Amino acid sequence: MADFLAIASKTFNFEGGFQQFPNDTANYCNGVLIGTNHGISAIAYKGYYNECPTVAKMKALTKDQAKAIYKKNYWDVIQGDRIVNQSVAHIFFDAFIASGYVGLKRVKGYVNTYYGAAKIPVNSSALTPAQADLINQADAKKLFDIAKAGEIANRNSLVNSNPTKYGMFLKGWLNRLNAINFDGATNFVKRNPAIVLLFAFIAMATTFAIVKTVQA
Repeated sequence: MADFLAIASKTFNFEGGFQQFPNDTANYCNGVLIGTNHGISAIAYKGYYNECPTVAKMKALTKDQAKAIYKKNYWDVIQGDRIVNQSVAHIFFDAFIASGYVGLKRVKGYVNTYYGAAKIPVNSSALTPAQADLINQADAKKLFDIAKAGEIANRNSLVNSNPTKYGMFLKGWLNRLNAINFDGATNFVKRNPAIVLLFAFIAMATTFAIVKTVQA
């Protein structure tokens, strides 16, 4: 299954330390400009701790705290541990943390686009295990391509709708998305190279047995 820690590590590479851009609406909590740290916005902080942070608390947020928020409020919501392909899980996770529940709705829309039918209700509810299984039944490369193209289109659309507000973020957004590339291997195989060696050994043994049979 997909590896949360590997994806979180890549996310931290693009999510710097504390920032307090006034044109980032997620930096506000109850109308007060707070900021974002390690990619965790004031809104995301409140969603996890059920209270608005102070600027001091936001600045003091650790990576371990951020990781816990990402895991519970984002990764678990998309059934990340159940999704087989690492790249699909990554692009879905990134969509969700980039846009909150609007991004979650896009994720569900990508699945429906792939199937050409409304397989998953496009709402703010967490994905179910059955819906994650539906994701796993799809051609991972095609589903990934649909999602990545959709995310790139979303970022460009935001900038076109309000260049003054979003223009400064476009380069970073696109660099981040372009760093998420498709890998067809399942994470199970990546984390278990011994499995690959076992299959290779079985193949060699089978070939040897066939040769011996023919020679006999």
